[in-house]
Amino acid sequence: MDATKSDLEPLPLSRTARCASRGQYESAIAAGLHVTVGFGYGWREWGIPPEWKAPFTGPTRVQCKKHTFIYALVDEVTQEVGYVGKSDDPEQRLVDHLRDTKNLAKWEWIQSLRAQGRTPKLIVLEEVAVAAEFKRERYWISFYWERGHNLTNDICQYWWKQAKHRQKQRQKIKRS
Repeated sequence: MDATKSDLEPLPLSRTARCASRGQYESAIAAGLHVTVGFGYGWREWGIPPEWKAPFTGPTRVQCKKHTFIYALVDEVTQEVGYVGKSDDPEQRLVDHLRDTKNLAKWEWIQSLRAQGRTPKLIVLEEVAVAAEFKRERYWISFYWERGHNLTNDICQYWWKQAKHRQKQRQKIKRS
């Protein structure tokens, strides 16, 4: 069947329906509306004509970036590392950290520096392939944590609580 010019023109908005369920599909067809199937779940079971294709929801995710940076926020006076993170734009991420209040420990550390007229310095630790970013970030967090730095990363707060809990357990055992 050849498409005519009228077949190629889009239907008015009031004459189209986007359906995500069989019930919506059947109701729209009964009302004489042009139908597009949302998400495509179960579209074969609904009795949609075989020449229709499952909807294409967009291009597959392509890795746009190849490298990212692992960085540390450091108190320049004490050389204490307070935070380790990853970012495509570390300088912008530093600005974000200075405004961020979600991580209370990090916010308090930054505020204590600001009260002394300082801000943390950002040091890029390494540039890594995106595929390895989480592994390398975890490596650097562990590296500084094991060397006694008081990191404010969320995972370190969890480690800190575990360490305190283990210490309390040992004290209970010693008392018994």
